[in-house]
Amino acid sequence: MPSRDYSEQAMVRTVAEVAGRLGLARFAIGGNSMGGAVAARFVEEYPGRVTQLILVDAGGMPTEEGDRVPLAFRLARIPVLNQILLHVTPRELVIEGLDDAIVRKSVIDDAMIDRYLGFRAHGRHARATLERFNLPRDDYVALHAGKIAVPTLVLWGEEDHLFPVEAGRCGRKTIRSARLIVYPATGHLPQEEMADQIRRRRTNLLLATSRP
Repeated sequence: MPSRDYSEQAMVRTVAEVAGRLGLARFAIGGNSMGGAVAARFVEEYPGRVTQLILVDAGGMPTEEGDRVPLAFRLARIPVLNQILLHVTPRELVIEGLDDAIVRKSVIDDAMIDRYLGFRAHGRHARATLERFNLPRDDYVALHAGKIAVPTLVLWGEEDHLFPVEAGRCGRKTIRSARLIVYPATGHLPQEEMADQIRRRRTNLLLATSRP
């Protein structure tokens, strides 16, 4: 971002600007992890622009962080030491992060590792990530989740250690129109482990809520 503002609120503004450029008056939105928090906050701030919401192991829900944080995340929060990540993204760190996030190890292959490594290899991406990790905690989504009224599908991996499944249950209770589906033996990235099932759930939600 030219402004170097990587706050959740700035990301929501970016979504609104992109949607405006694309001419999208009303649309469905969804996200995983940090992206889920941004999607939820977008609905809270722009309720009239969203038709459906899909949250996949989303951040921002009214609960505490999980019991296990990936090594790369911990390093990103350590002053001075975190500067190393601007220049080096060891393949082992990516593998450790995926191994921690995914229960069904068979889906982890070289192509997936290279894809996630590519996300982190870009120097600007690394600097943005460091700045984002060192922002103060933002509880806006949790404090305003009760205002979400659009049809919402909450999908969660039962063995997510970053955002525990209790966060999904809290989201279902707080969001009036939410339906929760928990995937057993699944971690923080259900879209990787349960791709076909999630694709079907998403399609069914969109079809069911788009009928007159």
